[in-house]
Amino acid sequence: MTEHRAAKDLLEEAGWTIPGLLQWRSARTPDLPALWDRVTPEKWQRTTWSDYLRAVVKLSGCFRGLGLQPGERVGIMAPNGKEWDMAQLAILAAGGVVIGLDPHGLDEQLREIAQRCEFSALVLAHPSQRAKFGESTHEKLRFVACFDADGDSQAIDLRALLAEPSSDGGLPEAGWQLAQPEWPATIIFTSGTTGEPKGIEYTHRQVCLAVLAILSTFPDVDPSYRLVCWLPLAQLFQRMINLSAIGRGAQTYYVSDPRQVMQHIGDIAPHLFIGVPRFYEKLYAGIQQALGQQPAWRQSIVRWAVAVGDRHAMAARDERRPDVISRLAFALADRLVLGKLRHILGPNIQFMISGSAPMPLWLLEKFHAIGLPILEAYGISENIIPNTLNRPDAFRFGTVGQAAPGSELRLAADGEVLVRGAGVFGGYHGQTTPPASLDTEGFLATGDFGSIDADGYLTLSGRKAEIFKTSTGRRIAPAA
Repeated sequence: MTEHRAAKDLLEEAGWTIPGLLQWRSARTPDLPALWDRVTPEKWQRTTWSDYLRAVVKLSGCFRGLGLQPGERVGIMAPNGKEWDMAQLAILAAGGVVIGLDPHGLDEQLREIAQRCEFSALVLAHPSQRAKFGESTHEKLRFVACFDADGDSQAIDLRALLAEPSSDGGLPEAGWQLAQPEWPATIIFTSGTTGEPKGIEYTHRQVCLAVLAILSTFPDVDPSYRLVCWLPLAQLFQRMINLSAIGRGAQTYYVSDPRQVMQHIGDIAPHLFIGVPRFYEKLYAGIQQALGQQPAWRQSIVRWAVAVGDRHAMAARDERRPDVISRLAFALADRLVLGKLRHILGPNIQFMISGSAPMPLWLLEKFHAIGLPILEAYGISENIIPNTLNRPDAFRFGTVGQAAPGSELRLAADGEVLVRGAGVFGGYHGQTTPPASLDTEGFLATGDFGSIDADGYLTLSGRKAEIFKTSTGRRIAPAA
């Protein structure tokens, strides 16, 4: 695959490390916009790729000067913003390991994670968040850095540090980043199969392989594309999208409060949108509510246009060419109604992506009818590379797509989905023996039942732990 080969060449040139990927990008498009954040309610401020790299170089040098050693773990807890990503890459460049922390997480859970990871440092939004961590954690910290130190003399003020001019221009010197491909880059926490939170460690190479899979699947993304960072950066899903944006040079717009994403969507005008099923359900409900407030004659026109769009979308999914009258009807419906509905997400939107939970089939079809295909993806915490992906040019509603580059699928005798690849974890953090879910051939039992059609599309039918058998032997999935 040409796209896969090109993306792989990119990552090889970057040295299979995340800071190396940023340096590679900055060398190629130094003056193009990379990051956008709001400085006032009306104004967005841009950061170029060269500015992004300079900030990471400066922060990394600061962290190393404060004593951060390779392999040491640092927790980041803050709302979305460019400083989150800058701090993340700076820690990685210093050889550290990043753990994203949920600002709204329970204090006891945060303390447990801190103890398991043995944090050497914390990066926080505000010094007041230190109270969330126990005394035993504070005793081991080399430093605490805050995006807003608020005059606290015991915290490093990252924004003030970044605002200071660099005597050397902030340009990277040889050896500025220590990361190696096989060094750990991040630890994420999951409930695992028992419900108890467990840590999963991934290396730079594994993270880069996940970036490779995403870049290979969406080859049309380029520096003109605008992406929205609104899902929590504490979770890996949004972080992987932001790292993949570096590979393509796409622009990332930060929304610190996810409840306000639709307030800013018109300004951002994204080309693709990443979300979860609940968001799309609420978006569709909002469209229906707004339609219900229109005069009856206008409601009739919209219903007609959506019905025309539905037939047009169905023909596209079935790879049928509509007749002339149907094409003319669609052109009219698109001009009068469908194009305006798409503009709810801005004038540039091409498609949307959904993950983390199943999407109702009817909702996928409704959005496709107005020209907004939602592409479902399927992944698990124990495999940093997506298991499967629907692609812009190859998707099938009701499925979670075909195997992503780097992931190999197989079905067990009972129908459980198994996955193998370089992105599959080797065990939970702190455990010395391989997990029981990993067999001798390297296939990981996902805990999900499914079926794979002749074209390789995977359909999930339910969680193994939730499915039960009737007296006739039939498997029932309550969630479905």
